[in-house]
Amino acid sequence: MMEQEFDFWNQFHPHVWMITKRDASYWKEMDFEFGEHINIHKLSFFYSGEGQVVYNDVEKPLLPGMFVYSHPGNWVQFRSSRHDPLQFYSVMFDFALVSWEGRSAFRLEQKQPERKLPLPDIFQLKQTNLAAALMPQLHACWKSKKVGYEWKVKYTFLSLSQKLSASKSAQKAMTPTWKW
Repeated sequence: MMEQEFDFWNQFHPHVWMITKRDASYWKEMDFEFGEHINIHKLSFFYSGEGQVVYNDVEKPLLPGMFVYSHPGNWVQFRSSRHDPLQFYSVMFDFALVSWEGRSAFRLEQKQPERKLPLPDIFQLKQTNLAAALMPQLHACWKSKKVGYEWKVKYTFLSLSQKLSASKSAQKAMTPTWKW
């Protein structure tokens, strides 16, 4: 399993479509609740506030430091506390799995029955300071639209993805069961 996951990250080539930051004004506009049928990959990091997520009929609380990874074909609904609205960043992206042999590249999607990252749908890491630092950087770079921003966003997103995968593996190794 570990070797397959390593191969996945070696072959992972994301394309970021958009990065958003949501705060109290967003929740007021949405009357503190919204739901969506997911048609693109989205990684959301909640850095402040309280609320709930309903992911395919499974309800869980949302607190600072939590991630929600939603992927196509799923239904996600978010509810925010009115007194302490959720605040979060989201990265919307798609990806291809590519394998290189010499100078030739091959897409590998047909080898992956469920096209999703090897991450849980809802999770919290013990150490969230990395995400708390990288997500604002991603958002600021995306908004800047300065020369080279797409490359910088991709690089930072790849770094974040690698750190999430490494943290997940380290937490699994430290505890017999990893609670999401």
